[in-house]
Amino acid sequence: MALIERSWTPDYLELEFWIRGGVVWLVMFIIIAPLMIGLLRARPVWRAIAIICGGTVVLVILAAGFDWLFGYNAVLVVLGMLFGPPALTVIASSLKPIRHDHEALRCRGCGYDLYGTSLDTCPECGESVTSEQRTTYQRTVESNAVNARSLNEMAAGSTDSQYMASTGDVNPS
Repeated sequence: MALIERSWTPDYLELEFWIRGGVVWLVMFIIIAPLMIGLLRARPVWRAIAIICGGTVVLVILAAGFDWLFGYNAVLVVLGMLFGPPALTVIASSLKPIRHDHEALRCRGCGYDLYGTSLDTCPECGESVTSEQRTTYQRTVESNAVNARSLNEMAAGSTDSQYMASTGDVNPS
C-alpha cells in the first residue's frame, strides 16, 4: 500500500481565505460604521467610546461563534474589529464641526448670547448692539474659517508657501 502524499498549505496562504473573511468583515463594518460615527459625534464622548468598545467585544464574540457557518476564519474578523473602532474614532473626531467663538457677540449689558440674532438691541435687557461688536464677531468667524481651511490644505499635502500664495498673503514670485 503506497502512501499518498498530499501537499498541504495553511489556510492563511490561500486567497479564498482572505476574500471570505474580508467580505464578511466589510459587510459588518459597513453596517456598524455609521452607528459608531454617530455615537462618537454625541456628547459626552467617553460614553460613546465605552459603548463602541463594549459593542466591539460582543461583535467579535458573535463573529467568532459563527465562523463555521460562513466558512471563514474568525481571526480576520477579530483583527478587523480591533482596528476598526480606533480608525472610526479618528474619522469621527475629524468630522466634528468647528466650534465658533461666540464670546465676541455677547450683550455688554447682561451677557446674553446674540449669536443668530439680527436685532440691533438685546432681547433680554434692551442694550443696543454696536456695529463694532458685529464686525469683531465677523472677523473671528472669518479667522476660524481661514485656520480650518489652512489645516485642511496642509493635511491634503500643500505647503505653507503654496497656501500663502493661494490666499494672497505673500507674493509668490
